[in-house]
Amino acid sequence: MHDRRLDGRTLTFGNEGALFMNAMTWWDHETESIWSQPWGTSIAGDLRGRSLTLIPSELRTWGSWIAEHPDTLVLADEREVDGFLFPQRRQLFNERFVIGVSIQDDAAAYYFPSVGNVGVRNDTLGEFPIAVFVDDETNAISVLLRNGVGRPADEDAAVPAVLTFQIDAQGVATDVETGTVWDVERGLATAGPLRGAAIQKVPYTPAFDWAWEDFFPHSTFWGDNNGKVPSP
Repeated sequence: MHDRRLDGRTLTFGNEGALFMNAMTWWDHETESIWSQPWGTSIAGDLRGRSLTLIPSELRTWGSWIAEHPDTLVLADEREVDGFLFPQRRQLFNERFVIGVSIQDDAAAYYFPSVGNVGVRNDTLGEFPIAVFVDDETNAISVLLRNGVGRPADEDAAVPAVLTFQIDAQGVATDVETGTVWDVERGLATAGPLRGAAIQKVPYTPAFDWAWEDFFPHSTFWGDNNGKVPSP
């Protein structure tokens, strides 16, 4: 998901219909420039070389989303069957699915099955400490920074410079440093010494491993397509 604003104006996009490196391309109505969807960068036209800002979004099962957000409105048609939207086009998570993260000049990909086996992967991408989460029950994915924690409700609480996250047997996320409980989907501390603090969410891109590597050949990969968890 990208922010459509560029240079003070909001662009309107359509599907170009052609593929670039086997991935979708867009065109903007304002300049008719062509854009690469994985990069969010214009590859032809007046805006060639310009990039949009990637913003956080969530990829998760419809059932888990509607359970938490029952008032959600969805544009659907007669192809909706038994509560599934467009069943013939549903893409299931599989062993080659990765969670791609790119920050500045660095990129990394985390195999979905491997992260799901441990619940969270604490890592450092370039100079940025991050944590990648997968809820094994709902398939919900979240990526957070592990530093830059906002002020908690208790202003006298000591805030660690960098957090290390862990997931317990009940799927509850806490940080090792203070034992604070976190709602990782919202980046909010809900109980413990840091209650009320917020931490920044990091945009990610869901992709097949081969597709991510095509666009980010310098990327590192963590885990594998069998769900193996590498040694620390």
